Parts: sequence; structure tokens; C-alpha cells
Amino acid sequence: SVVSAIEGAFTEWAQSKYISDPENLTEFYALRKLLHHAKDLKLISVGIIMNNSLKGFTINEILGDYSILHFEKADFKLFDGIYPYLIQQTAQVLFSLGCKFLNYEQDLGISGLRKNKLSYKPQFFIKKYIILPPHLKKFL
Repeated sequence: SVVSAIEGAFTEWAQSKYISDPENLTEFYALRKLLHHAKDLKLISVGIIMNNSLKGFTINEILGDYSILHFEKADFKLFDGIYPYLIQQTAQVLFSLGCKFLNYEQDLGISGLRKNKLSYKPQFFIKKYIILPPHLKKFL
């Protein structure tokens, strides 16, 4: 199934990063949760298949002429440039579906990820907000 292929590719990505138990990652839990609710969302996944096996993927949500890239994983050891190729293919698919803008996943303050995102020359940034009940604002 597509879900097991995506989970397998995630596991391969984790192993390429020397993560021994990817199922304990919060990100893997989030991926499973998204896939569980996929039928209720307008998701498009783009993948790289080599030797009949999924080696990289993106999962994107379409919201009008915007798309949000929720997940992007690939085994970077397969070939140099796998991530730029994957994002280029994703952009082509999304554009063909009427998406004009791609909101690339959170960089979480990780400098290498932010530098990579900036290399795509974004047109603008969307402001992020945190909404909390008044009694929790003291924890910010």
C-alpha cells in the first residue's frame, strides 16, 4: 500500500541518519497521524521510485492556490541532489494542479534547514502565530 511504502521510506531515511528506532520519533507519530486522516484532507504526495521501491517523498496539502509541504524525506545517500530534484518535481506537480505558492515545512530554528529553504528564493514569509488560552500565556 501507499501508506506502508511511505512509512518504509521514512524508516530508510531515519536509518540513513543513524536513527535506530524511527517509530519512537515524534515526527513518525505525526506522519502516521496525517496518513490516518488523509481521506479528510486534500493531500498530494510526490515520490521517487528506484528498483520498485519508494526512496523519497513529499506530502503536501492543497489549500486553494497555496500548498503546504508537511513532509519531505529521502535517503540522501542514494544520489547527490535528491532533495532539490524531489522539491522540483513536487513544485511541477503542484503547479499543474493550480498551486501558485508552496509553504515549505517549518525550519524549527535549525540553521541548515533554514539556509536550504532560503536557497529556493522565497517570495515572502508567512507570519506564524501561537494561540493560547490566557492562563498558559505565562509559559511563553
